[in-house]
Amino acid sequence: MKNSLNLWIISIASLVLILASAIPHPVYATGLTSGTFLEREIECLAKNIYYEAGAESFEGKVAVAQVTVNRSEDDRYPDTVCNVVNQKTSFANKIVCQFSWVCNKKRAKIDYDNWLEAKEVAEKVLLDGFRLAKLKDALYFHAAHVNPSWGKIKVARIGNHIFYRDKS
Repeated sequence: MKNSLNLWIISIASLVLILASAIPHPVYATGLTSGTFLEREIECLAKNIYYEAGAESFEGKVAVAQVTVNRSEDDRYPDTVCNVVNQKTSFANKIVCQFSWVCNKKRAKIDYDNWLEAKEVAEKVLLDGFRLAKLKDALYFHAAHVNPSWGKIKVARIGNHIFYRDKS
């Protein structure tokens, strides 16, 4: 009796897994492009949010995500989120990453709660179009403790980051 009960439980669990795998992931339901592409875009954006603003408020995370997406929509930058995040340029004979964490191979252990929120923000921004109106044109940000003298127009300070747009 005990063996047949165990087999029955295993059979039900297997059936549940098979049925669950047949339900499309929300990423596939957007109609934008293949799920694999969108999943990669969400993952890249979530990593950028996590490493640039992991300890920031929800608004701070959205702000970093929005700058990243704004760049992907601007002709001067690569046209995908992953390409924006991983973009490198050459400056004074050095390779410079647009986001410092990309070049920094030593990364702290992942804080699971902050990672889950970064992933949630990435999905809200990419799939739901969630945006902060004040950052509509923001393409740049930096930590508040540095002063790069970029000559850009400051649009907001959110948490420990200052956000900018171009002059024209």
